[in-house]
Amino acid sequence: MTRNAYILTAAALLLAPAAGLAQGAISLNVWPPKIELTAMPGESRTGIINVDNKGSAVARVAAYIADVGMDRSGNLSFPEGGSLPFSCEPWLLINPEQFNLAQGSSQQVRYTLRVPPDAAGSYLASIFFQTRPEDRPFATGSAISARIGSMLIVTVPGGGTKSAELISLGARQSPDGKGTQVELGIRNKGNVMLRPSGTIEIKSEAGWTVEKFSFNADKQAVLPFSERLFPIPISATVEPGAYRLISTVDYGGRELLAAETKINLVAATPLPAAKAAKAVDKGKTGRPKAEPRGEPARAPKASQEEISALLAQGTKLYSAGDYQQALAVWQRALKADPGNSTASRNLARTREKIEALKKAKQGG
Repeated sequence: MTRNAYILTAAALLLAPAAGLAQGAISLNVWPPKIELTAMPGESRTGIINVDNKGSAVARVAAYIADVGMDRSGNLSFPEGGSLPFSCEPWLLINPEQFNLAQGSSQQVRYTLRVPPDAAGSYLASIFFQTRPEDRPFATGSAISARIGSMLIVTVPGGGTKSAELISLGARQSPDGKGTQVELGIRNKGNVMLRPSGTIEIKSEAGWTVEKFSFNADKQAVLPFSERLFPIPISATVEPGAYRLISTVDYGGRELLAAETKINLVAATPLPAAKAAKAVDKGKTGRPKAEPRGEPARAPKASQEEISALLAQGTKLYSAGDYQQALAVWQRALKADPGNSTASRNLARTREKIEALKKAKQGG
């Protein structure tokens, strides 16, 4: 039985500084792993890709061109050349298309790019180099084939369209189940590849910023006519509760994109009682160890609905300028839920406001 095992190492080439693969006796390197060109409509460009054989056997190599696609999670795919609307495969010629590489030798592969006169925007392709197993008509076992590629990103200025929209904003549990992450969805409606960046802000119901962070600092791409989801972890210091989520995105167009939604962060699920019992440390005596004495955990004395109502009432009073009444409500909220950080911050801020007003009156 003959089996071809294809090693797709080009999946990281949008960001990778170099590319190489090693599989048994097969070891190929290509340089450069990524080619970014700016070419005018009707222009022709030529370049060289170096393919090196670092393995211990002769490599029989075939070169071909594929398209570059990306799913919503950012995973790359390489469909047949010319099948995607932003493909530059029809513009490319490569020479040679087949060659043998002895151990320690290299081969220069020339590519020629001819940009159509009506082209505009961003176009992509990947030039792959795939090894071919030796012909063994009477052999058994597996024949290994591998491929490695150099990605080509072509920008044709002049008539490209930068257009984007936010399609989703929310929070969900992280894939590992250990935290929560913000998910921001962006749709690229134009024919220019985008590398959006921006900020995510988590605000309390009172309007105070709890956390603010940037996203896509490494400038990952959203391909033309594609959608992309960006996951952003939320700090573990953000306590459970109701918040407003606000995003501002700069995609390189004329305007900034903004979105806002409400989220409810839920506390992590505690360990079930049955499992918790198994986890008790009995020490060397066979008896459960005594817990170290200290300040007991401060559990809420009211329901979450009652606490939320107090927080909302205090915010309303504070916004109306009734700071003394707001102070009293924050104190009630803290009495009902001693560990509530939102009530604690609001209380401190209200006291500062009252002190500031007193000083202003005394100065007047």
